[in-house]
Order: sequence, then C-alpha cells, then structure tokens
Amino acid sequence: MTASSGGADWWAEPADLDLPRSYYSDPTRGQPGGVLGGDRIRLLCAAFGMIRPYDDRNLKPASYGLTLGTHAEVDGELREYEHGAPVVVGSGGWAKLVPAEAIVLPLYLVARIGLSVHLVHRGLLMGAGPQVDPGFQGYLCCPVHNLTGEAITLTVGERFGRIDFVSTTGQDAADVLADVETARRFDDPDRVDPADWRAPRFDPARRWRHPLPAPER
Repeated sequence: MTASSGGADWWAEPADLDLPRSYYSDPTRGQPGGVLGGDRIRLLCAAFGMIRPYDDRNLKPASYGLTLGTHAEVDGELREYEHGAPVVVGSGGWAKLVPAEAIVLPLYLVARIGLSVHLVHRGLLMGAGPQVDPGFQGYLCCPVHNLTGEAITLTVGERFGRIDFVSTTGQDAADVLADVETARRFDDPDRVDPADWRAPRFDPARRWRHPLPAPER
C-alpha cells in the first residue's frame, strides 16, 4: 500500500495485500477481550500493519492518535494541501477530513473513531463516530462541523483524532475460517460447511474505496 501522502498514488487502489494468518486469527486469542490496550495495538501493527504508517509516538494507553492527511473536502470543495499547511473550517462550516493513516482491520476487531479532546473543547464536533467493520481496508472519513462563531484552523500532519479497537466474539471461528479459505469444508461430509455459517465481514469489493470523490480528470 503506497497511497499515503498525496500525489498520483493517493487515488490509486492498491493491489491485494498479502496478509499473514494473524490477520485472520487473533494471535492473543484466549486473553481477556474488550478495548485493546496500547500493547495489543502495537503487536498487531507489527504483525500485519493494522495502521499504515505506524508511529509509536501516536500510541495511547487504549487508542491510537490519527494525524490529518493532505486531502479534505471543505464546505463541499475538494482540496489538496501540503504537509504543514493550515486547514480552515469556517464558523458554522463543515469538512470531511481524511487521516494520513490507512487502516487494515483484521476479522476479529471493530474500530471506532473520534476527535481529539482538545478539538472538541475548541468547538469542533464530529458526527457520531461510525463503527468500522472487521475486514475494512482503506482510509477513513471524519465529517466535522464547526459549532463556534470563529474559524477553527487545523494543520496537516497534526494529531486531530483517535481510533480505538474492540475485539468481537467468535475468535475461535476465525481460526476455522483461515483454514476454510483453502479447504472449504471439513473432512466429515455430514458436518456443515463453515462457509455457510461464517460471520459476515466488510464487503471485499468495497476495500480501498476512497472516502472523498476523485477529482475530474
């Protein structure tokens, strides 16, 4: 995956990722579930690149800080910025902000996104942070609204949001799924084909779909 910081590659769809077993089956299965701590986030980023690019300085006790990327839609206008440039959301205005980080979410986690607390205190509101389904691959979109009477300025590259991860039930099934992708059925023909009952996941056809409209060529 090369699209990360602007230029022609930003709009290109990456080739299918070659992901290891740890993407399909939780390597820490058997440990208590819930919101992932920073140690688990670091582990999964090292295992298969759950956050790309990853920077340990953005790691929190139970979340990861997202930095503002170079592309945004402000008041309906698609804009591209240089690193370090200001992004201004006018009084009462709105914007769709895209983090610089891409997310490769494994089949046993969901993710939730939100704004950094300091921006909430300044009067910026993000619509209810959507749950990101297992299997998602790509860039997220953060729609924000300026509730104040003054413009709010952000800077490309600054930490503006956060993402946390929650384990789902069914980690045992994930182990089976990894094998079923090739075997497709158990040796015992009287048993149900796991492909018939496997948990739904993010539609692969929607992976790497860009969160902003592509500019006219």
